[in-house]
Amino acid sequence: MTHQTSAFPAPFTYRIYPVFSLLFALLLSACTTTPLTSPPLETTLFKLAALAPRPVHLVAEAAEGSLRVGHQYLLLAIPFGSIELTDPVRSLERAAFTELALAGVRPVIGPTGDGLPRFVVRVKDIGVSAYDLIVTRRVTATVTLEASLPSKGGSAPTLIETTSTHGSYERFGFAPQLSAALDEALHGAVRDAVLALQTSDGFRYH
Repeated sequence: MTHQTSAFPAPFTYRIYPVFSLLFALLLSACTTTPLTSPPLETTLFKLAALAPRPVHLVAEAAEGSLRVGHQYLLLAIPFGSIELTDPVRSLERAAFTELALAGVRPVIGPTGDGLPRFVVRVKDIGVSAYDLIVTRRVTATVTLEASLPSKGGSAPTLIETTSTHGSYERFGFAPQLSAALDEALHGAVRDAVLALQTSDGFRYH
């Protein structure tokens, strides 16, 4: 009677199966997507904006539809799923409306804003990432915007660029933590643009 032996010893097989299982799980996870959404504006912001004495035509420009903005990483280097901003225009418009209202400027959106000083903000770059550090997560977001500021006498508008970064250590690196980091970075970049607007020649407080 002959006995057929395996090409590899049993201990090697026991070691290799978990490795393949881990790689397969990582490949499946890399296909997942974490969507980031923007909540609606609060009613108090609309009331605050209505009281502002200086109106401005707000125009938010960004990619239409979902925009891939980054990845979640396992052990700092292994991509573990992508991160998408579901509606970049709405997120930018919401942040700009909020910061203008808080600064005492009344944002007007749409055709009714024609004839008002035109404040255009557009997305140049957005990056959001979450890094798994075993016991904690490092969540980071960076937003770069370009803003077009009105000028006096019908001359060409002034273009400026603003960048804001927010990072924090969190227990989890899921949608709520990613959205919060993106919100902080987005508002920071818009806030700098609004400050430049307030001191621009075409929209200066008297």
